[in-house]
Amino acid sequence: MVNFEKINSKIMKLENFLLSFRNSIGSQIFRSYLDKNGNDVLKDGDLSCAYYISSMLLLHGLIDKPHFTVQGTLKAMKEAGWQNIKTPKIGSIVVWGSVHQNGADHKHLGLYIGEQQAISNRSSLGMPGEHPLHYSGLDKDGMKKKAPVLEVYWHSALGKVE
Repeated sequence: MVNFEKINSKIMKLENFLLSFRNSIGSQIFRSYLDKNGNDVLKDGDLSCAYYISSMLLLHGLIDKPHFTVQGTLKAMKEAGWQNIKTPKIGSIVVWGSVHQNGADHKHLGLYIGEQQAISNRSSLGMPGEHPLHYSGLDKDGMKKKAPVLEVYWHSALGKVE
């Protein structure tokens, strides 16, 4: 017998998950975080993608705590049951290849929202924003570079992977 209440619960979880990301666009709450010496570890929003994504996942009970690095966020996601999937699905977390920011190469995290669009912290704005799935940044020479999608993750609490 099909449990429609359970199915509806996952649909609502996914819908609320997506709504919170859409409603976070333009927010400056993820822009800065001071360490014990008063230094902004997020560099005024330039390095906020992991903090943004992990904070949003924490809000929905899909990770243990906020993280400041892509590596730390991915480790925590895997420990919380996030699974690598082949194709982006609405609500999946996307990992892009490195672009050059703040003097070093960095991977990038965001949320896939469908129609080849994503939401992530936009370092150029210092806040979350919507952008094409094929994320662009600068290379070491300051030239615009498309970052490839390296990995895509899904959590079963958001529904089945088809």
